[in-house]
Amino acid sequence: MLIGLFTDIHTTPDFDRSQQVNGTLELMHDYFMQNNIQTVINLGDFFDSQKITSYNEIRTFNHYITLFSYVFMNYVVIGNHEILEIKDLSSSVWGLIQSLGNQRWEILNQFWRSIQFDNLDIGFLPYGISQDELKKVPWKIQDPTEKMDILFHHQDVVGMFYPSGKLIELSDNAINLTQNFAKFYIGGHIHVHQETEYNNAKSVYLGSVLHKSYDYIENFNLGKLASFYVLDTKTMKLTQIYNPLSHVNLKYTDKSDVQKIYSDLTSIYGVNPDYKVKIRFVYEGKEYDCFEVDKAVRKLFPEKKVELDFVRKVIKPLKSQVVASNEEAKVGQNLEEKIVNFLDSKDTELKKIYEKVKK
Repeated sequence: MLIGLFTDIHTTPDFDRSQQVNGTLELMHDYFMQNNIQTVINLGDFFDSQKITSYNEIRTFNHYITLFSYVFMNYVVIGNHEILEIKDLSSSVWGLIQSLGNQRWEILNQFWRSIQFDNLDIGFLPYGISQDELKKVPWKIQDPTEKMDILFHHQDVVGMFYPSGKLIELSDNAINLTQNFAKFYIGGHIHVHQETEYNNAKSVYLGSVLHKSYDYIENFNLGKLASFYVLDTKTMKLTQIYNPLSHVNLKYTDKSDVQKIYSDLTSIYGVNPDYKVKIRFVYEGKEYDCFEVDKAVRKLFPEKKVELDFVRKVIKPLKSQVVASNEEAKVGQNLEEKIVNFLDSKDTELKKIYEKVKK
C-alpha cells in the first residue's frame, strides 16, 4: 500500500503564501493521482494560526478540500498551530467537515487513534499529549511487549533537534524513543527533514512541504529541501518528492568554506534552476541576511554552463549587502579577504569545476 504524506504547509492570510500553498496542493494531488495513491495523511499545521481570519485562508482550505475529497481517503493529525482544534473541534473548519458527514476525512484530534493498513497497526498522535497520557494508550495496556508498526505524530521527539540546533529533551509532551511505542515514528512539527535510529526504532521528521521565511537550513544536503513523501507500507521505504515551489534558505558561518556554498547552490539549481535561494550569514553570534541569488546567475545552470567568475557573481554581494554599519564593517572585510584569497588560490580548481559541469 502506498500512502501520501505531507506536513506543515502553514496557510496564512498572505496572498503570495496562499498562492504557493494552492500550487503545492495541486502538485501533490497530481502526483498522488498519477501514482495511484488512495490514502493521504496530513501530519499537522495546515494552518499557521489557531484562528482563521481571512478570505485567503478560507479560499485555500476550500481548494484543499475540493482537490482531495473525492479521490483520497484523508487523515489529518492536528498540530500545535491548530491546538484550539483539539479543544473545540465543533466550531472549527475541521469540525465542519465531520459535521457534514464526509466519509473521506478523519480528523485526529483525540489523545490517540489506532487503525490498520495492510495488517499493520498504525497509531496517530496529535500535538499536546502528555507522558502520563502516553502511558495509558491501549496498545501498551493490552501488551507492553507489542509495538505499533508506525506511529504518525505531531510531537517533540527526545534525541532529535529543533531548527535552532538545540537537542530535544524529555518534557511532558515529548515522545521518548526509549519507551518503544513503535517501530517507525513519522512526524510533522519540525520543519527541516531529519532522521535518527534508536533501539531498533526509526524516527523521521518529514520537514515542511513549503518552507516559511524563517526556515533556514544548516549543513545543507538535498534531503533537507522542502518535500512531500510517499510511504510504501510493504518495504517501509519513504520516497521524497521535492517541492519546486518552496524557497530555500541557507545558513552559513564565517568559518564556512566558499567552495561549500558554491557546491550547495550547484546541487540546488541542479534540481530546479528556478528555486528562490536566500543566504543568512552568522558572524560572532550575530545573524545577517546576506543576499538573494540573482536570477541571471541561476539561468546558467539549465544550459550546463558555469562561468569562471560565478563565485564572484554569487559571493561578492555578501560583502556589499552585509556591511550596513561600522559594527558590521569587519564582517564585510573578513568576507572580502576570504573571497579574494579563495579566488586567488583556487583558479585551477574552478577551471576543473567549469570543465566538469560544462560536459
